[in-house]
Amino acid sequence: ELSHEHAVASGRLVSAMDPHYVSALTLVPVPGTPIHDEVESGRLVLPSPRGRLRELATMLEHMDVTRAIFRSNHASNALPLGGN
Repeated sequence: ELSHEHAVASGRLVSAMDPHYVSALTLVPVPGTPIHDEVESGRLVLPSPRGRLRELATMLEHMDVTRAIFRSNHASNALPLGGN
């Protein structure tokens, strides 16, 4: 429910840091871990694949960096992206 706010804040944080490299990964809860238990119990609801893409687009819209290499091409990501 706070996905949009998280994406905006993440984009602004990256802008403030102005790093050389930015990477975005998708959370994959591993069975037997506390975060997996949170998801299984319904206490943590992860965005749908479309919601994750929307969150990534929002983060990119709110990023203003001068020299960063961006990658979102891990196997956990639904859409591999990369750019400068």
